[in-house]
Amino acid sequence: MKFNLEEAIKENTNEEGVIDWEKAMELVDTKYVNPIVAKNKPDKDKIISDSKEEWIKSLGFEGIADESQLKAYVKQSSDEYKEKYVTLEAKHREIVLANEKLQADYETSNTKLTSYERQQLLTKDNFNGDAEYALYKINQSISDDKDFETAYNEYKESNPTLFAKNQIPPTSGRRIIPNEPNQKAGWEELLEEKHPNLKL
Repeated sequence: MKFNLEEAIKENTNEEGVIDWEKAMELVDTKYVNPIVAKNKPDKDKIISDSKEEWIKSLGFEGIADESQLKAYVKQSSDEYKEKYVTLEAKHREIVLANEKLQADYETSNTKLTSYERQQLLTKDNFNGDAEYALYKINQSISDDKDFETAYNEYKESNPTLFAKNQIPPTSGRRIIPNEPNQKAGWEELLEEKHPNLKL
């Protein structure tokens, strides 16, 4: 999914050229991040259930609806169906291995989602330090008696300078994004005023 960040910034810039970053980030989450996360989060139970149902149907045995009935049928006809039973066990092992892979993929996705949500929490609270290091320190202090939220709040209280508000410098009424192709942004104008010999 393609997302136009410049358009999101323009939509949340007022007439004085000041950007409402919180609304801009909400727009990024709503239109870009949330659909990707929802689309890629696997429904493990449904996949396993559908796989088992499809596998049992593909065998073509009448009156067999679940795995336990299938095993009973195979044991009852062991002499006649010994070779088929071995094949079924191999297919069952394939399902177990596929299930283990799905579980690992789910845990990896869940870990990435948790990490993303925690980084978003730092962004929301105007964190201006090394996010990976901060999350490392917070995660180290988590225990049976202390959850992430408590550890996070303690870290935030002990490091107030890393959570300072209004980190975006004032623009003095200058444009942050040019309105026309040949027009300079406010930061470019300021840079030229302070350093006239500098070429961009």
